[in-house]
Amino acid sequence: MGYDNNTGLGVFNQYGVRGTGGTVGTEHGENTTFYLRIDLTGQSIADAIAGFIPPVVLPKGANIDSFKLRIDEAFTVTGTTPALSIGLNGSVGTNFITISGAELGVIGTKEVTATGAGTMAIASTTGLTAASKLAFALTGTTPVVDPTVGKGTLLITYTNMTKV
Repeated sequence: MGYDNNTGLGVFNQYGVRGTGGTVGTEHGENTTFYLRIDLTGQSIADAIAGFIPPVVLPKGANIDSFKLRIDEAFTVTGTTPALSIGLNGSVGTNFITISGAELGVIGTKEVTATGAGTMAIASTTGLTAASKLAFALTGTTPVVDPTVGKGTLLITYTNMTKV
């Protein structure tokens, strides 16, 4: 039973997982390796571009190991060379991973072609220099994402051995 209304007040209780399609959070960690999962929908991308994204923080010292992308329903992203950048709040133009519109439009599981930039680069020699929230941006010329289609997951694997 997912919903229950036993108060007679027209109020329902939700039991179990509620799938909104736009969740973000650490899936799990093992020793010093952590997995940040970002569930994407057309609507969650549009919402994130508008400024709403759950306040997930990548910790200071996190060093990115890989980006894997699973597309279950193709996204529709229009414009000239459109892409989705997911990066650090306040510096998403400098510290980010880019997922091309073509990658968002093909169903399947793949390593993201881009290797990141700045402190989110796989080859970063410093890792994140400060704990940072995530931010999204669409790049290209007049990019637009259709909020009614698209489902996928981005899995960011990172190492964190910072001592506090």
